[in-house]
Amino acid sequence: MASLRLFLASIIASFASFMYLALAGDTKSSVMPISFHLEQTAKISEEGSFTMSIANNLHYFSKNPVFSNEDIQMIKVFKSVDKDTLGMTCFLNPNGRRKLERISTQNVSSWLVCIVNGKPVDFIYIDRQITDGQIVVWKNIEAADLDKMIEIPEEDLAAE
Repeated sequence: MASLRLFLASIIASFASFMYLALAGDTKSSVMPISFHLEQTAKISEEGSFTMSIANNLHYFSKNPVFSNEDIQMIKVFKSVDKDTLGMTCFLNPNGRRKLERISTQNVSSWLVCIVNGKPVDFIYIDRQITDGQIVVWKNIEAADLDKMIEIPEEDLAAE
């Protein structure tokens, strides 16, 4: 099973610009494979926010994600410009598209942080209303992160 997962991760890394992956997994779990958290204007509470540094400035982000697996219909993985990691485009479902349009309109000049498998990978600056229903994470996604997002059905493992 481990060799199958390693094989899948290497294929994804090699042909990342051609891969389309449907998200799988339990969206109700405490650690979601992909989540996006919106910057808050002030620290609301220790329980409701966390801090991150962007260009040596502290920013507060909501612990509750504004987008998660349930909002993402599909992702497209690509090789990032740093050539060492991967990036991804998240294509949102109709509900996620409407939410992105509303949130981006109300939060111009704010930040989103993308968290993959519990670790922050990239920041997205909201500079305008977003109407295409896509969120792009440009870098810092490891092939091992993608491996954790892919759930292999038991019948496929039995076929080996």
